[in-house]
Amino acid sequence: EGGTVSDDATFLVKELCKQRTTMSAVELFNYIYLLRMDSSYFLYEKLEVWQLSMDFVDNIYALLRNFPNEEKFALTSQIRRAAISIPSSIAEGTGRFSDKEKVRFLDIAHGSLYEGFADENINKAGYIQDEDLISIKAQATRIAKMLGGLRRSYHNKLGNSTDVNT
Repeated sequence: EGGTVSDDATFLVKELCKQRTTMSAVELFNYIYLLRMDSSYFLYEKLEVWQLSMDFVDNIYALLRNFPNEEKFALTSQIRRAAISIPSSIAEGTGRFSDKEKVRFLDIAHGSLYEGFADENINKAGYIQDEDLISIKAQATRIAKMLGGLRRSYHNKLGNSTDVNT
């Protein structure tokens, strides 16, 4: 009770041996591997920038609820897609094996963050309160800086001096 995954796997192997199971070594390995796949398997979930970008998505969705119905399939749809692309790209990048690919997906996330503000004129139409826009921009700025920092760390590992401005 309350043991580690390693303890659980050892227990499982002992139990399977006692039962003289016909499970092959590959099947056993795969079963143990599945036991180990808890939420910590997905490393992006531990990244603060991913967590903040998920909060950002929630806040964007909340703001867009106030938009008129005629914008539902145009402007709000585009902004939602751009917002959800940020944590999705971060997650996909962490699943890539090369640092160069990781950087590419961080670039995509960064671009999506900017895309969401390309239609900043929406505030001129009165759809978003000024204080809400200030709050969302502060979140976006923080995420952009964190993406830039993460990107810089990968570039340093690659030995690149490519521009990493946010």
